[in-house]
Amino acid sequence: MDMLAVDQDSKEEFAPPADEIRRVMADIDSQILEHVGWLDQLNAALICGLPFDTDDLSGNAHHCCPFGRWYDSEAPDWLRSVSGFAELGDSHRKMHEGASLLLRRSAEGRPIEKAEYDAFLKLVTDLRWLILLLKRTLEDLLFDFDPLTGAGNRVGMSAKLHKQQQLVDRHLVDCMLVMMDIDEFKLVNDTYGHMAGDRALVAFAKYIMRSTRPFDMLFRYGGEEFLLCAPQSGMDRALEAVERLREGLMEVPVTTGDGDPDAETFHITASFGIAFMEKGIAAEEAIRRADIAVYAAKKAGRNCTKIWSPEMGTPLYA
Repeated sequence: MDMLAVDQDSKEEFAPPADEIRRVMADIDSQILEHVGWLDQLNAALICGLPFDTDDLSGNAHHCCPFGRWYDSEAPDWLRSVSGFAELGDSHRKMHEGASLLLRRSAEGRPIEKAEYDAFLKLVTDLRWLILLLKRTLEDLLFDFDPLTGAGNRVGMSAKLHKQQQLVDRHLVDCMLVMMDIDEFKLVNDTYGHMAGDRALVAFAKYIMRSTRPFDMLFRYGGEEFLLCAPQSGMDRALEAVERLREGLMEVPVTTGDGDPDAETFHITASFGIAFMEKGIAAEEAIRRADIAVYAAKKAGRNCTKIWSPEMGTPLYA
């Protein structure tokens, strides 16, 4: 979705999709297992004199092991900005330096003092502790996501919107809120079943997240209602951009079952309501205005976009 041009230096940090966080957590678990095996081999070399990987003597050993290759090249860019990631790399390097010292002493036939081995074990413990802290940070991120759709949930929404409001108050960014309500969702459930309704919600969220910028934030506001927070978006092109999003949604197919020869395919539409955060106006008020605008879109026949104006008044919900 083409909003206003974005100054790359002013991008805000953004949370990655829930599936991406889970994938990274699985990668970290895999690396932990690799390092357990590496430590077993190291101990076998030190205690029993068994052969060891000569790369472990290198000053670049922390780059050569599987964890180092993952850390240097495979970890996603967003993870590198997560608290604790940089410290993890430094701890990993120190651990390999400690291992190299022990292996050199063993290879030279020199005894390894208990204090030296204890110092190495402390480095191993420090690394594992930092890995645990990183995993907990990622788990905390997952708490902010709706488990069905992968969109943000209302738990994390409030803090993120208040942060955007602070930027708006300081005249650093414009910020558009778009309330989106899937049309006739009860009819979808009644016609195709609740599992198909869930598929529609997932398809909707994936389409919106795929069609918007990485730093735009999508939240599941409740039921079939979603809220899009789009920083760096001015009023001049708002309607045009959201209309493209609305029109594209009509082309997204939803199936009642993958791989089922009897599965049906259907399409959904949504009503969109736009409001803008303003200096000195609480984020909750901007949400209320977007909600009023989406109600106006519903009254206008659904599958359309309305921008909030004071004349819209307050919706009378059933």
